[in-house]
Amino acid sequence: MRVHAVTVMLAMLACSPAVADDVVLQTGLSYGDVRVVNVVDGSLVFELGGRAITKELQDIRSIRLDDQPAYNDAEVLLAGKQYLKAAERFAALGAGATDARVKSLLPWRQMHAWAMGGRIDRALALWLPLAERSASAAVLRSRPRKWGAKGSKANAEAMKLLTAGVAATRDNPVLAATLTAMLAELTALEAGKAVTPPSPPATRPDSGQPPTNGASSGATDRASRQLTYARELLGRERYSAAAEMLGENISSFSAAQLPEVLLLLGKARIGLSPIGDPDSKDRLMAAGLDLMRVWVYWPKSPQAPEALVLAAVVNARLGNPKAARLAYQRVVKDYPGTTWAKRAEADLAKLK
Repeated sequence: MRVHAVTVMLAMLACSPAVADDVVLQTGLSYGDVRVVNVVDGSLVFELGGRAITKELQDIRSIRLDDQPAYNDAEVLLAGKQYLKAAERFAALGAGATDARVKSLLPWRQMHAWAMGGRIDRALALWLPLAERSASAAVLRSRPRKWGAKGSKANAEAMKLLTAGVAATRDNPVLAATLTAMLAELTALEAGKAVTPPSPPATRPDSGQPPTNGASSGATDRASRQLTYARELLGRERYSAAAEMLGENISSFSAAQLPEVLLLLGKARIGLSPIGDPDSKDRLMAAGLDLMRVWVYWPKSPQAPEALVLAAVVNARLGNPKAARLAYQRVVKDYPGTTWAKRAEADLAKLK
């Protein structure tokens, strides 16, 4: 399906008349006189100088379409931080939209506007169907991130949506892990607890630029020593000590270190959950969440294929062979020729 979408997209690039659209990134970088083509798997595709460029929608500040004044009015409201008015304007455009580009953009831009305006419930109602259709890394990273005020009706409705979503996506381990993490964040917020979930690096590892988190060199050296020590603890099967150290210090690690930190944390929790132990379910679920975060946020990191294989193992142990099979198949598809793809193929053959 993705090959077909790309083929159609390239055909559109080849035969469409020239227009002058504009795209501005969150960084302030502006692409002028481009031609917006479509939205594919959470990313905006546009043409510049005959070359197709793809940018994740979460990284885009504003979009102006040369021949769509009504859509542009909504974008102006969004850029001016009139979020609720922008969301209502985007929603009003939906019924009569005929332009394919506008139709593909509307749910994403409306979702962003609702979220920024404090209506996380409406934002989630738009994002969940998009994520269910394509739980790509870009789609998952685009999820609404701004919760409503503590105790708000919007948060209460969002919690219902997330709870239902987790129950409905058991067969999709990638999406289920993301929804579980979101539900945990919202639950912590409503309970008045600090919300400090691992988040994607400011600059993702697949961007070709080094991640930055503002940590001093001293703090980085200390975090590196902790990571080395965690590996040693796991090697000696001191799972409890490793899990405790990594969990307590997770905020001290850099974005570049987090994929390995979460992988090691997942391994430690698996080690603390011997087969046949009736009390290991919660630890296994926490391990699966750590491991899926590695794939969701850092799909091109060296740790991603191993994390996804172990997530499949966790799902199998939790009695969800269908989710395990999907995770194994994703490893084979996304990381062909690797040791972990071979492991996934072997485990698939044994899976009942």
